[in-house]
Amino acid sequence: MERLPNGHFKKGSGGRVAGSRNKLQAVFVDELAKDFAQHGSGVIKIVRIEKPAEYLKIVASILPKEFIVSEGELDTMSDDDLLEALKAVREAKSVRAMQ
Repeated sequence: MERLPNGHFKKGSGGRVAGSRNKLQAVFVDELAKDFAQHGSGVIKIVRIEKPAEYLKIVASILPKEFIVSEGELDTMSDDDLLEALKAVREAKSVRAMQ
């Protein structure tokens, strides 16, 4: 395979077929969605019970990296809501610390 001076391969000199990664990704995501639709809620429950640390890692991985909360929003939250939010933040931080 021929390379250009910058180390990149010349066009047409081998490598992955254009669009093949996107096709594979689309097929994988489609199959994953089908499997999740059929088994997702049961698997989530099993993981939550049998592997709570893994469950929390998954939860933390889908949370945004930053929470932007305006002061007005905090004023409208009940004490219980504030405590629950604080608990979630602490759990997410502890999961990230374990990674």
